[in-house]
Amino acid sequence: MARFVTALVMAAIASSAQAAPAPSAQAEKIRALIGNSKGLDAPGCAISILRDSKVTSFVAAGAADIAAKRPLDADTQIYTASVAKQFTVLAIAQLVVAGKVGLDDDIRKYLPEMPAYRVPVTVAMLIHHTSGVRDMLELGTYAGYAIATDVSRAESLKLVMSQPDTAFTPGTQYRYSNGGYLLLSEIVERVSGTPFADYMKTNIFAPMGMKRSFVLTGARTADANAAHGYVPEGDGFRLADTHPLYGGAGGAVFTINDLVKYDYDFNFGHKVWTPAIRKIMLEPGRLTDGRPANQPDSIYAGGVMLNGGWVQHGGSGEGFKNAVAWLPDRKVAIHVLCNNGAAKPGAMVEDIVDLLGGLPTIREAEPTLAGRYASPDLPVFYTLAPEGKDRLTVTIEPKPGGPGARRTIALTKAADGSFTGRMFRIVPDNDSRGFALGDDRRRAGLFRFRRVD
Repeated sequence: MARFVTALVMAAIASSAQAAPAPSAQAEKIRALIGNSKGLDAPGCAISILRDSKVTSFVAAGAADIAAKRPLDADTQIYTASVAKQFTVLAIAQLVVAGKVGLDDDIRKYLPEMPAYRVPVTVAMLIHHTSGVRDMLELGTYAGYAIATDVSRAESLKLVMSQPDTAFTPGTQYRYSNGGYLLLSEIVERVSGTPFADYMKTNIFAPMGMKRSFVLTGARTADANAAHGYVPEGDGFRLADTHPLYGGAGGAVFTINDLVKYDYDFNFGHKVWTPAIRKIMLEPGRLTDGRPANQPDSIYAGGVMLNGGWVQHGGSGEGFKNAVAWLPDRKVAIHVLCNNGAAKPGAMVEDIVDLLGGLPTIREAEPTLAGRYASPDLPVFYTLAPEGKDRLTVTIEPKPGGPGARRTIALTKAADGSFTGRMFRIVPDNDSRGFALGDDRRRAGLFRFRRVD
Protein backbone atom coordinates (compact mmCIF):
# COMPACT_ATOMS: atom_id res chain seq x y z
CA MET A 1 0.00 0.00 0.00
CA ALA A 2 1.30 3.44 -0.83
CA ARG A 3 2.54 5.48 2.10
CA PHE A 4 2.18 9.18 2.55
CA VAL A 5 4.11 11.83 4.45
CA THR A 6 2.86 15.01 2.81
CA ALA A 7 -0.56 16.24 1.85
CA LEU A 8 -1.94 19.19 -0.06
CA VAL A 9 -5.60 20.07 0.05
CA MET A 10 -6.89 21.97 -2.94
CA ALA A 11 -10.15 23.34 -4.22
CA ALA A 12 -10.77 23.87 -7.90
CA ILE A 13 -13.18 24.86 -10.55
CA ALA A 14 -13.72 22.21 -13.21
CA SER A 15 -11.34 23.66 -15.75
CA SER A 16 -8.33 24.07 -13.45
CA ALA A 17 -7.44 22.75 -10.01
CA GLN A 18 -6.20 25.81 -8.11
CA ALA A 19 -4.66 25.43 -4.66
CA ALA A 20 -6.71 26.67 -1.75
CA PRO A 21 -6.63 26.07 2.00
CA ALA A 22 -9.00 23.48 3.41
CA PRO A 23 -9.49 21.86 6.79
CA SER A 24 -6.39 19.82 7.58
CA ALA A 25 -8.46 17.23 9.43
CA GLN A 26 -9.61 15.58 6.20
CA ALA A 27 -6.05 15.48 4.84
CA GLU A 28 -4.87 13.91 8.09
CA LYS A 29 -7.61 11.28 7.89
CA ILE A 30 -6.69 10.43 4.32
CA ARG A 31 -3.03 10.21 5.36
CA ALA A 32 -4.00 7.92 8.23
CA LEU A 33 -5.92 5.64 5.87
CA ILE A 34 -2.89 5.14 3.66
CA GLY A 35 -0.04 5.11 6.16
CA ASN A 36 3.37 6.75 6.39
CA SER A 37 6.15 6.99 3.82
CA LYS A 38 9.82 7.45 3.16
CA GLY A 39 9.14 10.80 1.58
CA LEU A 40 10.81 11.35 -1.77
CA ASP A 41 12.80 8.14 -1.32
CA ALA A 42 9.64 6.23 -2.22
CA PRO A 43 6.96 6.37 -4.92
CA GLY A 44 3.46 7.33 -3.90
CA CYS A 45 0.01 8.38 -5.04
CA ALA A 46 -2.01 11.40 -6.08
CA ILE A 47 -5.61 11.40 -4.85
CA SER A 48 -8.44 13.80 -5.64
CA ILE A 49 -11.97 13.97 -4.23
CA LEU A 50 -14.56 15.92 -6.23
CA ARG A 51 -18.07 17.19 -5.65
CA ASP A 52 -19.93 18.85 -8.51
CA SER A 53 -16.71 18.47 -10.53
CA LYS A 54 -14.80 20.71 -8.12
CA VAL A 55 -11.84 19.39 -6.17
CA THR A 56 -12.62 19.40 -2.47
CA SER A 57 -9.47 17.51 -1.46
CA PHE A 58 -6.22 16.74 -3.19
CA VAL A 59 -3.49 14.69 -1.56
CA ALA A 60 -0.16 13.94 -3.23
CA ALA A 61 2.85 12.28 -1.66
CA GLY A 62 5.93 10.41 -2.70
CA ALA A 63 8.24 10.83 -5.65
CA ALA A 64 7.37 10.79 -9.32
CA ASP A 65 11.10 10.22 -9.85
CA ILE A 66 13.04 8.89 -6.86
CA ALA A 67 16.50 9.52 -8.34
CA ALA A 68 15.65 13.15 -9.05
CA LYS A 69 13.67 13.56 -5.79
CA ARG A 70 10.86 15.07 -7.87
CA PRO A 71 7.48 14.91 -6.10
CA LEU A 72 4.14 13.84 -7.51
CA ASP A 73 1.67 16.65 -8.08
CA ALA A 74 -1.68 17.27 -9.79
CA ASP A 75 0.02 17.76 -13.18
CA THR A 76 2.25 14.67 -13.06
CA GLN A 77 1.67 12.37 -16.00
CA ILE A 78 0.92 8.89 -14.65
CA TYR A 79 0.45 5.69 -16.62
CA THR A 80 -3.09 4.53 -15.85
CA ALA A 81 -3.29 1.09 -17.51
CA SER A 82 -6.90 -0.11 -17.85
CA VAL A 83 -8.42 3.17 -16.66
CA ALA A 84 -7.91 4.07 -20.34
CA LYS A 85 -10.49 1.49 -21.50
CA GLN A 86 -13.38 3.89 -20.98
CA PHE A 87 -11.67 6.39 -23.29
CA THR A 88 -11.37 3.74 -26.00
CA VAL A 89 -15.10 3.09 -25.72
CA LEU A 90 -15.80 6.83 -25.91
CA ALA A 91 -14.09 6.78 -29.31
CA ILE A 92 -16.11 3.77 -30.47
CA ALA A 93 -19.30 5.36 -29.14
CA GLN A 94 -18.63 8.51 -31.18
CA LEU A 95 -18.37 6.41 -34.32
CA VAL A 96 -21.56 4.54 -33.40
CA VAL A 97 -23.46 7.80 -32.92
CA ALA A 98 -22.07 9.04 -36.25
CA GLY A 99 -23.46 5.91 -37.94
CA LYS A 100 -20.01 4.64 -38.93
CA VAL A 101 -19.91 1.60 -36.59
CA GLY A 102 -22.68 -0.70 -35.40
CA LEU A 103 -22.54 -2.25 -31.94
CA ASP A 104 -24.03 -5.48 -33.29
CA ASP A 105 -21.77 -5.59 -36.34
CA ASP A 106 -19.48 -8.56 -36.89
CA ILE A 107 -15.98 -7.19 -36.26
CA ARG A 108 -14.84 -8.80 -39.54
CA LYS A 109 -16.69 -5.96 -41.28
CA TYR A 110 -13.87 -3.71 -40.06
CA LEU A 111 -11.13 -6.32 -39.52
CA PRO A 112 -11.58 -8.71 -42.44
CA GLU A 113 -8.36 -10.60 -41.75
CA MET A 114 -9.82 -11.92 -38.48
CA PRO A 115 -10.75 -15.63 -38.60
CA ALA A 116 -14.39 -16.55 -39.18
CA TYR A 117 -15.19 -17.83 -35.70
CA ARG A 118 -17.95 -20.38 -34.90
CA VAL A 119 -20.14 -17.46 -33.78
CA PRO A 120 -19.49 -13.93 -35.06
CA VAL A 121 -17.82 -11.60 -32.57
CA THR A 122 -19.59 -8.25 -32.40
CA VAL A 123 -18.30 -4.82 -31.44
CA ALA A 124 -20.48 -4.93 -28.31
CA MET A 125 -18.91 -8.26 -27.29
CA LEU A 126 -15.46 -6.67 -27.41
CA ILE A 127 -16.68 -3.77 -25.26
CA HIS A 128 -18.30 -6.01 -22.64
CA HIS A 129 -15.58 -8.71 -22.52
CA THR A 130 -17.92 -11.43 -23.78
CA SER A 131 -16.16 -12.10 -27.09
CA GLY A 132 -13.76 -14.87 -26.11
CA VAL A 133 -10.97 -12.98 -27.89
CA ARG A 134 -7.79 -13.89 -26.07
CA ASP A 135 -5.85 -11.46 -23.90
CA MET A 136 -2.94 -9.87 -25.74
CA LEU A 137 -0.76 -9.51 -22.63
CA GLU A 138 -0.98 -13.20 -21.84
CA LEU A 139 -0.43 -14.09 -25.49
CA GLY A 140 2.71 -11.96 -25.47
CA THR A 141 4.04 -13.77 -22.42
CA TYR A 142 3.26 -17.17 -23.90
CA ALA A 143 4.94 -16.11 -27.15
CA GLY A 144 8.20 -15.51 -25.27
CA TYR A 145 8.24 -11.76 -24.66
CA ALA A 146 9.70 -11.06 -21.21
CA ILE A 147 7.88 -7.78 -20.53
CA ALA A 148 4.97 -5.92 -22.09
CA THR A 149 7.25 -3.08 -23.23
CA ASP A 150 9.02 -5.52 -25.59
CA VAL A 151 5.85 -6.07 -27.66
CA SER A 152 4.87 -3.56 -30.32
CA ARG A 153 1.30 -2.70 -31.23
CA ALA A 154 1.72 -4.46 -34.58
CA GLU A 155 3.05 -7.61 -32.92
CA SER A 156 0.23 -7.65 -30.38
CA LEU A 157 -2.34 -7.25 -33.14
CA LYS A 158 -0.78 -10.12 -35.07
CA LEU A 159 -0.89 -12.36 -31.99
CA VAL A 160 -4.56 -11.59 -31.34
CA MET A 161 -5.69 -11.75 -34.97
CA SER A 162 -3.89 -15.03 -35.66
CA GLN A 163 -5.79 -16.99 -33.02
CA PRO A 164 -7.72 -19.71 -34.89
CA ASP A 165 -10.54 -19.73 -32.36
CA THR A 166 -11.90 -17.85 -29.37
CA ALA A 167 -11.46 -19.02 -25.78
CA PHE A 168 -15.19 -19.82 -25.59
CA THR A 169 -18.27 -19.46 -27.76
CA PRO A 170 -18.65 -15.69 -28.25
CA GLY A 171 -21.38 -14.15 -26.14
CA THR A 172 -21.70 -17.02 -23.66
CA GLN A 173 -19.25 -15.91 -20.94
CA TYR A 174 -17.68 -12.85 -19.39
CA ARG A 175 -13.89 -12.95 -19.43
CA TYR A 176 -11.82 -9.79 -19.21
CA SER A 177 -9.69 -9.35 -22.33
CA ASN A 178 -7.15 -6.68 -23.14
CA GLY A 179 -7.00 -8.19 -26.63
CA GLY A 180 -10.61 -7.22 -27.26
CA TYR A 181 -9.83 -3.59 -26.47
CA LEU A 182 -6.79 -3.61 -28.73
CA LEU A 183 -9.15 -4.66 -31.54
CA LEU A 184 -11.53 -1.83 -30.62
CA SER A 185 -8.71 0.67 -31.02
CA GLU A 186 -7.88 -0.84 -34.40
CA ILE A 187 -11.51 -0.44 -35.47
CA VAL A 188 -11.35 3.24 -34.46
CA GLU A 189 -8.17 3.65 -36.50
CA ARG A 190 -9.50 1.98 -39.64
CA VAL A 191 -12.96 3.51 -39.63
CA SER A 192 -11.70 7.04 -38.92
CA GLY A 193 -8.69 6.76 -41.21
CA THR A 194 -6.64 8.31 -38.41
CA PRO A 195 -3.99 6.75 -36.15
CA PHE A 196 -5.65 5.80 -32.88
CA ALA A 197 -3.50 8.12 -30.75
CA ASP A 198 -4.26 11.06 -33.06
CA TYR A 199 -7.97 10.32 -33.04
CA MET A 200 -7.98 10.28 -29.24
CA LYS A 201 -6.09 13.57 -29.03
CA THR A 202 -8.35 15.40 -31.48
CA ASN A 203 -11.76 13.94 -30.67
CA ILE A 204 -11.58 12.91 -27.00
CA PHE A 205 -8.90 14.75 -25.03
CA ALA A 206 -8.85 18.16 -26.75
CA PRO A 207 -12.62 18.86 -26.55
CA MET A 208 -12.51 18.27 -22.79
CA GLY A 209 -9.38 20.39 -22.29
CA MET A 210 -7.22 17.40 -21.28
CA LYS A 211 -4.00 18.93 -22.56
CA ARG A 212 -1.55 16.69 -20.68
CA SER A 213 -3.21 13.33 -21.39
CA PHE A 214 -2.41 11.21 -24.44
CA VAL A 215 -2.03 7.72 -25.85
CA LEU A 216 1.49 6.33 -26.13
CA THR A 217 2.88 5.57 -29.59
CA GLY A 218 5.85 3.27 -29.03
CA ALA A 219 7.75 5.09 -26.29
CA ARG A 220 7.08 6.18 -22.73
CA THR A 221 6.34 9.82 -22.10
CA ALA A 222 9.42 12.04 -22.03
CA ASP A 223 7.63 14.89 -20.23
CA ALA A 224 9.63 16.63 -17.51
CA ASN A 225 6.83 15.95 -15.04
CA ALA A 226 6.14 12.28 -15.75
CA ALA A 227 6.09 9.54 -13.14
CA HIS A 228 8.23 6.43 -13.26
CA GLY A 229 6.75 3.19 -11.99
CA TYR A 230 8.35 1.33 -9.08
CA VAL A 231 8.01 -1.91 -7.14
CA PRO A 232 9.44 -2.64 -3.69
CA GLU A 233 12.76 -4.44 -3.67
CA GLY A 234 14.70 -5.08 -0.50
CA ASP A 235 14.70 -1.90 1.56
CA GLY A 236 14.07 0.29 -1.46
CA PHE A 237 12.32 0.32 -4.81
CA ARG A 238 13.13 -0.97 -8.28
CA LEU A 239 12.28 0.97 -11.45
CA ALA A 240 9.39 -0.75 -13.25
CA ASP A 241 8.43 1.14 -16.44
CA THR A 242 7.38 -2.13 -18.04
CA HIS A 243 3.92 -1.26 -19.35
CA PRO A 244 2.66 -1.50 -22.96
CA LEU A 245 3.60 1.46 -25.12
CA TYR A 246 0.47 1.57 -27.30
CA GLY A 247 -3.19 2.27 -26.68
CA GLY A 248 -6.53 0.53 -26.69
CA ALA A 249 -6.54 -1.58 -23.56
CA GLY A 250 -4.24 0.81 -21.70
CA GLY A 251 -1.24 2.67 -23.04
CA ALA A 252 -2.28 6.15 -21.94
CA VAL A 253 -1.10 8.69 -19.39
CA PHE A 254 -3.32 11.06 -17.45
CA THR A 255 -2.95 13.70 -14.76
CA ILE A 256 -5.18 14.42 -11.79
CA ASN A 257 -5.95 17.87 -13.19
CA ASP A 258 -7.00 16.38 -16.52
CA LEU A 259 -9.28 13.88 -14.79
CA VAL A 260 -10.98 16.86 -13.13
CA LYS A 261 -11.75 18.20 -16.61
CA TYR A 262 -13.00 14.76 -17.64
CA ASP A 263 -15.32 14.70 -14.64
CA TYR A 264 -16.64 18.14 -15.55
CA ASP A 265 -17.53 16.97 -19.05
CA PHE A 266 -19.20 13.87 -17.60
CA ASN A 267 -21.40 15.98 -15.32
CA PHE A 268 -21.80 19.36 -17.00
CA GLY A 269 -19.86 20.03 -20.21
CA HIS A 270 -21.13 17.18 -22.41
CA LYS A 271 -18.75 18.01 -25.24
CA VAL A 272 -17.77 14.35 -25.40
CA TRP A 273 -20.16 12.84 -22.84
CA THR A 274 -23.29 13.71 -24.82
CA PRO A 275 -26.59 12.04 -23.85
CA ALA A 276 -26.25 9.61 -26.79
CA ILE A 277 -22.69 8.72 -25.79
CA ARG A 278 -23.69 8.33 -22.14
CA LYS A 279 -26.38 5.82 -23.08
CA ILE A 280 -23.83 3.63 -24.84
CA MET A 281 -21.19 4.00 -22.15
CA LEU A 282 -23.45 3.10 -19.23
CA GLU A 283 -25.45 0.33 -20.93
CA PRO A 284 -24.87 -2.90 -18.96
CA GLY A 285 -23.34 -5.73 -20.95
CA ARG A 286 -25.36 -8.89 -21.52
CA LEU A 287 -24.59 -12.45 -22.54
CA THR A 288 -26.55 -13.96 -25.40
CA ASP A 289 -28.89 -15.68 -22.92
CA GLY A 290 -29.72 -12.34 -21.27
CA ARG A 291 -27.58 -12.77 -18.17
CA PRO A 292 -25.42 -9.78 -17.20
CA ALA A 293 -21.76 -9.63 -18.17
CA ASN A 294 -20.48 -9.38 -14.67
CA GLN A 295 -17.90 -9.83 -12.01
CA PRO A 296 -19.13 -10.28 -8.44
CA ASP A 297 -21.22 -7.18 -7.60
CA SER A 298 -20.23 -5.36 -10.80
CA ILE A 299 -21.62 -5.36 -14.33
CA TYR A 300 -19.32 -4.37 -17.17
CA ALA A 301 -20.58 -1.52 -19.35
CA GLY A 302 -18.61 0.74 -21.72
CA GLY A 303 -15.09 0.38 -20.36
CA VAL A 304 -16.44 0.91 -16.85
CA MET A 305 -17.95 -1.29 -14.17
CA LEU A 306 -21.33 -0.50 -12.64
CA ASN A 307 -21.43 -1.22 -8.93
CA GLY A 308 -24.76 -0.09 -7.49
CA GLY A 309 -24.79 3.64 -8.15
CA TRP A 310 -21.03 3.79 -8.68
CA VAL A 311 -19.24 3.88 -12.04
CA GLN A 312 -15.68 2.68 -11.62
CA HIS A 313 -12.58 1.07 -13.10
CA GLY A 314 -9.10 0.14 -11.98
CA GLY A 315 -5.83 -0.01 -13.83
CA SER A 316 -2.81 -2.14 -12.99
CA GLY A 317 0.71 -2.38 -14.36
CA GLU A 318 3.84 -3.69 -12.69
CA GLY A 319 4.86 -0.27 -11.38
CA PHE A 320 1.53 1.54 -11.50
CA LYS A 321 -1.78 0.99 -9.68
CA ASN A 322 -4.87 3.16 -10.24
CA ALA A 323 -8.57 3.39 -9.46
CA VAL A 324 -11.25 5.91 -10.44
CA ALA A 325 -14.88 6.01 -9.33
CA TRP A 326 -17.87 8.30 -9.88
CA LEU A 327 -21.25 8.46 -8.22
CA PRO A 328 -23.28 10.22 -10.95
CA ASP A 329 -26.42 10.78 -8.85
CA ARG A 330 -24.40 12.73 -6.26
CA LYS A 331 -21.78 14.11 -8.66
CA VAL A 332 -19.02 12.73 -6.45
CA ALA A 333 -15.75 11.39 -7.86
CA ILE A 334 -12.59 9.85 -6.43
CA HIS A 335 -9.36 9.45 -8.41
CA VAL A 336 -6.37 7.50 -7.09
CA LEU A 337 -3.28 7.35 -9.31
CA CYS A 338 -0.17 5.60 -7.92
CA ASN A 339 3.31 4.85 -9.23
CA ASN A 340 3.91 2.25 -6.53
CA GLY A 341 3.27 -1.29 -7.73
CA ALA A 342 2.49 -2.34 -4.16
CA ALA A 343 -0.31 0.22 -3.73
CA LYS A 344 -3.94 -0.86 -3.34
CA PRO A 345 -5.94 2.01 -4.83
CA GLY A 346 -9.22 0.08 -4.89
CA ALA A 347 -9.06 -0.33 -1.12
CA MET A 348 -8.15 3.36 -0.79
CA VAL A 349 -11.29 4.33 -2.72
CA GLU A 350 -13.39 2.13 -0.46
CA ASP A 351 -11.86 3.70 2.65
CA ILE A 352 -12.32 7.23 1.30
CA VAL A 353 -16.01 6.54 0.61
CA ASP A 354 -16.37 5.38 4.22
CA LEU A 355 -14.50 8.44 5.43
CA LEU A 356 -16.68 10.87 3.49
CA GLY A 357 -19.83 9.33 4.95
CA GLY A 358 -23.38 9.56 3.68
CA LEU A 359 -22.59 7.77 0.42
CA PRO A 360 -23.62 4.28 -0.71
CA THR A 361 -20.91 1.72 -0.08
CA ILE A 362 -18.57 0.81 -2.89
CA ARG A 363 -17.26 -2.27 -1.10
CA GLU A 364 -17.99 -5.59 -2.71
CA ALA A 365 -20.36 -7.70 -0.66
CA GLU A 366 -19.03 -11.06 0.39
CA PRO A 367 -20.47 -13.52 -2.15
CA THR A 368 -22.69 -16.12 -0.55
CA LEU A 369 -22.58 -19.74 -1.60
CA ALA A 370 -25.70 -20.65 0.36
CA GLY A 371 -28.18 -22.47 -1.85
CA ARG A 372 -29.03 -25.60 -3.78
CA TYR A 373 -27.03 -26.64 -6.85
CA ALA A 374 -27.21 -29.28 -9.57
CA SER A 375 -24.92 -30.70 -12.23
CA PRO A 376 -25.99 -32.23 -15.55
CA ASP A 377 -23.42 -34.98 -14.96
CA LEU A 378 -24.39 -36.18 -11.46
CA PRO A 379 -27.78 -37.49 -10.21
CA VAL A 380 -27.67 -35.52 -6.96
CA PHE A 381 -28.31 -32.07 -5.53
CA TYR A 382 -25.69 -30.25 -3.45
CA THR A 383 -26.93 -27.83 -0.79
CA LEU A 384 -24.22 -25.46 0.49
CA ALA A 385 -24.42 -23.76 3.88
CA PRO A 386 -21.48 -21.47 4.79
CA GLU A 387 -20.43 -21.34 8.45
CA GLY A 388 -18.51 -18.11 8.80
CA LYS A 389 -15.89 -17.39 6.16
CA ASP A 390 -13.77 -20.49 6.49
CA ARG A 391 -16.13 -23.46 6.69
CA LEU A 392 -18.74 -24.88 4.35
CA THR A 393 -21.30 -27.57 5.13
CA VAL A 394 -22.37 -29.56 2.07
CA THR A 395 -25.45 -31.76 2.03
CA ILE A 396 -25.71 -34.28 -0.80
CA GLU A 397 -29.12 -35.72 -1.67
CA PRO A 398 -30.23 -37.89 -4.62
CA LYS A 399 -32.52 -36.49 -7.28
CA PRO A 400 -35.98 -38.14 -7.30
CA GLY A 401 -35.72 -41.73 -8.49
CA GLY A 402 -31.97 -41.54 -9.01
CA PRO A 403 -28.99 -43.27 -7.43
CA GLY A 404 -26.90 -41.71 -4.70
CA ALA A 405 -26.95 -41.41 -0.94
CA ARG A 406 -27.76 -38.57 1.40
CA ARG A 407 -24.64 -37.33 3.13
CA THR A 408 -23.38 -34.23 4.90
CA ILE A 409 -19.73 -33.20 4.79
CA ALA A 410 -17.74 -30.29 6.19
CA LEU A 411 -15.16 -28.47 4.07
CA THR A 412 -12.52 -25.94 5.11
CA LYS A 413 -11.43 -22.91 3.07
CA ALA A 414 -7.93 -23.20 1.60
CA ALA A 415 -5.49 -20.39 0.78
CA ASP A 416 -6.50 -20.46 -2.89
CA GLY A 417 -10.18 -19.79 -2.04
CA SER A 418 -11.36 -23.35 -2.59
CA PHE A 419 -13.13 -25.43 0.05
CA THR A 420 -11.56 -28.82 0.66
CA GLY A 421 -12.06 -32.02 2.59
CA ARG A 422 -11.27 -35.70 2.13
CA MET A 423 -11.74 -36.40 -1.63
CA PHE A 424 -13.79 -33.20 -2.02
CA ARG A 425 -12.76 -29.85 -3.49
CA ILE A 426 -15.21 -27.06 -4.34
CA VAL A 427 -14.03 -23.98 -6.27
CA PRO A 428 -16.68 -21.18 -6.38
CA ASP A 429 -17.29 -19.44 -9.73
CA ASN A 430 -16.59 -15.72 -10.02
CA ASP A 431 -20.29 -14.95 -10.43
CA SER A 432 -21.22 -16.82 -7.20
CA ARG A 433 -23.85 -18.80 -9.11
CA GLY A 434 -22.00 -22.05 -9.37
CA PHE A 435 -18.89 -24.01 -8.55
CA ALA A 436 -16.53 -26.67 -9.82
CA LEU A 437 -16.37 -29.95 -7.94
CA GLY A 438 -13.28 -32.12 -8.07
CA ASP A 439 -9.87 -31.64 -9.60
CA ASP A 440 -8.55 -31.86 -13.16
CA ARG A 441 -5.72 -34.01 -11.87
CA ARG A 442 -8.07 -36.68 -10.57
CA ARG A 443 -9.47 -39.50 -12.64
CA ALA A 444 -13.05 -38.22 -12.76
CA GLY A 445 -12.01 -34.65 -13.56
CA LEU A 446 -14.24 -31.62 -12.87
CA PHE A 447 -18.01 -31.40 -12.49
CA ARG A 448 -19.82 -28.09 -13.01
CA PHE A 449 -22.69 -27.12 -10.70
CA ARG A 450 -25.11 -24.20 -11.06
CA ARG A 451 -27.55 -22.78 -8.56
CA VAL A 452 -31.12 -24.09 -8.92
CA ASP A 453 -32.93 -22.44 -5.99
